[in-house]
Amino acid sequence: MIAAGAVGRGGAGEGVGRVTKRVLRIGLAAAVLWLVPGTGAARTTEMLSLTNVTCGSLTVTGTGLPGNAPVTLLLSEQASSPVVRSVPLRTSATGTVRVDVRVSLAGFDEVSATAVGPQGDTLVIGSHQFARPCPPARAAGALATTGVTLHQLGLLLVGLGLLALGALVRARTAYRGTHARGTYSLAVQASESLNPRMPRPAGRARPGGSGTGRRRAARAAGRLRSGRGRPR
Repeated sequence: MIAAGAVGRGGAGEGVGRVTKRVLRIGLAAAVLWLVPGTGAARTTEMLSLTNVTCGSLTVTGTGLPGNAPVTLLLSEQASSPVVRSVPLRTSATGTVRVDVRVSLAGFDEVSATAVGPQGDTLVIGSHQFARPCPPARAAGALATTGVTLHQLGLLLVGLGLLALGALVRARTAYRGTHARGTYSLAVQASESLNPRMPRPAGRARPGGSGTGRRRAARAAGRLRSGRGRPR
């Protein structure tokens, strides 16, 4: 009985020793992973986020990048598309970076940002999808500042042309009416001077106006009626 109890206690001690060694190995491995740069939880996960994105500007925020290291930010429609803007940056001691970029994204339906290290290696990629594609770039000669489109300008010119045409027709019509009345008046005056007995149109006075002209016309008419004014 004594020998059996001694053997049992010895086996339990060996088991505790094996467990302790295993725990120490795991702790040592975790410490190594923590201390070695680029492994374990000592380094935050690399991330690149795009915020405040419009068709003309955006804000890029990066975390988990190498600390105090130069990086280059490449902007394109997609990661494999041609680069439209390159921005050289330097990260903080904690590996973060934040920058506001003004760039034209005309015609883009999404935008991608790539952080590239000093050796040209890609560190992290971030992207943003537009709800609606950005309008395409205006063609050369378009009215970009006034907001007036070529269609609206054409309608405006047509309206001005119609107004000018209406004014011309109205002026021509008024001229014809005045010219016709003037011609008729001259014809009436000539007829009355040749034949004083010709009936006058209602509402029109004889040429000559008032005064001496009317008196002479009245005396001439009286002589004609009495026969004294007949030629011999």
